[in-house]
Amino acid sequence: MQPVSSLLDVPAQLALALSLAAATAATEPPRAPTAMLPPPAVAAALMPEPVAGPYRFSESMWLRALKEDLPRDAHGYAQSIFRTSGARYYVPQQRERREILAARDDGALAARAARAFARSNARALRASLKRTPTAGDLYVAHLFGPEAAARLIARAHSHPGDLAANYAPELADKAAEPFGARKRSLTLVQLYTKLTEPLAHAKTRAVPPEPSIVELLQRGATWGALRPNAAAWQTEISSAAPSQ
Repeated sequence: MQPVSSLLDVPAQLALALSLAAATAATEPPRAPTAMLPPPAVAAALMPEPVAGPYRFSESMWLRALKEDLPRDAHGYAQSIFRTSGARYYVPQQRERREILAARDDGALAARAARAFARSNARALRASLKRTPTAGDLYVAHLFGPEAAARLIARAHSHPGDLAANYAPELADKAAEPFGARKRSLTLVQLYTKLTEPLAHAKTRAVPPEPSIVELLQRGATWGALRPNAAAWQTEISSAAPSQ
């Protein structure tokens, strides 16, 4: 299983997509959100899955994004993806499954899926949290889905001192060591803070940074490396990103 510490290394292009979705959600008028799925078991929902591709999709979130948020993509992958009554996404044919999962490395497709997934998650979280979600909130939703994210965020706010091991034992077990805490002492608010910390300082101003964000993205820079220079990027990335 992929170490939880790797989840904290957020690629810049994903950070930008999430931050743009959060900024857009803050300015949009309230509207009916996309229906949230039945919440799965807490332990299963917050179990860290391996992520792949430039936009760090897990298998389940990739299949969900393609099926629910990008159903009319030219590749036609959504037609091969099915959802069970328990909200699990799967591809019956192994050959098609391998092809669809490998498509996480398709930068153009992954970018469209990430933006669509982030916008959908922003609407869902805004409705469930009764506030505009942050980019960090959307990152938790990107990893675990908006239902699990909403439950974790609400619980961390209402019961910050609760032990993460009692709420999400699998995630707490994997998170304790890289987060510098003992498994039995890691709290929900510490878990939430660490998961959202890579995007805590994202800004949305209108003056492009130096050097160009697009140039840095092309070099494969991570959000941690970009953060000191990312005082403003929204105008540039909005004009540079291809429309869905």
